[in-house]
Amino acid sequence: MSVLTDIASAVATELNAAPAGTFEPTFTAQRVYLPQYDLKDMIDLHVTVVPKGVVVQSASRAVSQYDYSIDVAVQKKLLAITAGGTTDPAEIDPLCLWWSRSQTSSASDGWLSSRRRRG
Repeated sequence: MSVLTDIASAVATELNAAPAGTFEPTFTAQRVYLPQYDLKDMIDLHVTVVPKGVVVQSASRAVSQYDYSIDVAVQKKLLAITAGGTTDPAEIDPLCLWWSRSQTSSASDGWLSSRRRRG
């Protein structure tokens, strides 16, 4: 596998290995190249890790810097509609808070860290 797919696989593995209670609702992250789902299948939370790309830049005459990009998609079909015809915030808020909680968790305990390779 390439370094990019290795990193994407590692991100999915680390997300799935997070301690119980780290993420609510729970999920199983999957590494895919093209995250296409039927809307009818999106009732459950989907967390998809996609290897996006790599940018190579010269760091010096003898060293290159490789910046790898990974997308993490958090997707779910929203079902609750308010009387006014809009989506109920009570259904959206946990999904928005999911990411902020994960950032706080990863920063404090280091279980998910960004990786950069120099070659």
